[in-house]
Amino acid sequence: MNFIEIFKKTIINPTYIFESIKEISFKNLFLIYFLYAIIESFIKTIMPADFIEEMSRKAAMISEHNFLYYFAISVASNVLYLLFFSSFFIGLLSFLKSRIKILILLAFNFLFFLIYYTILKKYLYINVFIIALFIYSLIYIFGKNREKLKDISKIIISLYSIYIVLSPILFLAIKFQTKNLYIFIELINLIWVLILFIIFSRKNFSSAILYIFFAFFLSSFNSIFIFYLLKCSGILPNEIFKIIVFT
Repeated sequence: MNFIEIFKKTIINPTYIFESIKEISFKNLFLIYFLYAIIESFIKTIMPADFIEEMSRKAAMISEHNFLYYFAISVASNVLYLLFFSSFFIGLLSFLKSRIKILILLAFNFLFFLIYYTILKKYLYINVFIIALFIYSLIYIFGKNREKLKDISKIIISLYSIYIVLSPILFLAIKFQTKNLYIFIELINLIWVLILFIIFSRKNFSSAILYIFFAFFLSSFNSIFIFYLLKCSGILPNEIFKIIVFT
């Protein structure tokens, strides 16, 4: 299956993609991945600094950069995000077997981040220790679930097709400075991706929708948290962190 067929079927017949995911090679997904990065980077390049005031580059105090700068960040950061998210998702989904465990994980994540943000982030050795712990956990999960992680990564890249399809409307929203339309399309993209990802996970991991949803939410949060850890450790420049998270 070539990248055009993957692109079309993700939009019009995603069930076929879910059933064929093991036969799809990363080689045939690379064009979707790079097309997504190109469009994402181009949107960041043309977007006015004050567009959507509270979420704009101006509000986040991000400098203006050229297309190649955004493209390099997009390609690199999305590879890392795929690794982080897929590993967290598999690990969390295997743990979330009851509603009480959801509450435990939510409480743990909230308290840990609160303690880290208010007390621990200024200590370099603690940042390095937490990063090392995360890396060890990710390597362990990857070693135990390599095929599942590959399948999740393939699905996520396939779902980039949704953003690509919606991108012309985003261009129009930017051109005509229509904030509500831009936010609406971004929400459509998020909901569409979430629904299809839940369907895929239900089919492949036989887990309840509630557990999949919270595993998705916590995996996204923890993936961003790793980028924040890298920023607080001085490994990731603050400017790049803000571009990854806020734009």
